[in-house]
Amino acid sequence: MKKRDLYLAVCLILLAWAPLTPETARAQLVYDDPVFEWKDNRDPEAPRPSPNAFVGLQIGSTRVMIAYGSPGVKGREIFGSLLPYGVLWRAGANEATTITFTGDVLIEGHDVPAGTYSLFTIPDEQEWTIIFNKENNQWGAFSYKEKENVLRITVPAQEAPFRENLAFGFEQVDPDGFSASVVLNWEKTRVVFKVEEP
Repeated sequence: MKKRDLYLAVCLILLAWAPLTPETARAQLVYDDPVFEWKDNRDPEAPRPSPNAFVGLQIGSTRVMIAYGSPGVKGREIFGSLLPYGVLWRAGANEATTITFTGDVLIEGHDVPAGTYSLFTIPDEQEWTIIFNKENNQWGAFSYKEKENVLRITVPAQEAPFRENLAFGFEQVDPDGFSASVVLNWEKTRVVFKVEEP
């Protein structure tokens, strides 16, 4: 049995054993759905300097999954230097970061259909542009085509405690489980956007 299959089997046993209340059933971390398998060009067995990472959450009946490469600061100045302001960025390392929605969602109040999207950003000192692009199997941002954008929004850049490795996560999960905020956090910067089930 492969390590991945063993891991999934253990997760399923633990999920079956842990009682679900209405509160935990609506908003829980998700790792065992086939839609969240590694993309074809993301080999989970291959070590990388910027390792592959996943994070997921169920929002209402919709599962949200983010797959990304997690680079480290490694003593460098990141935003405004290694990543110049005003330049398109893959929001991670290696392949472009992807975000999957198994159902239709609202992102900062804008309709986004179910699907898997490349998640690009344009960092700036005061605010970031967040871009959802239909081409979801890209290396970096080299093949980015603006015409494939589904949504482009701007959100404030926030100061944050130092974080060595880039990480995505979820915060501000609605008590009823129908909305949450996606957070990108790296170096001393974080950006946040809201996802909700219509």
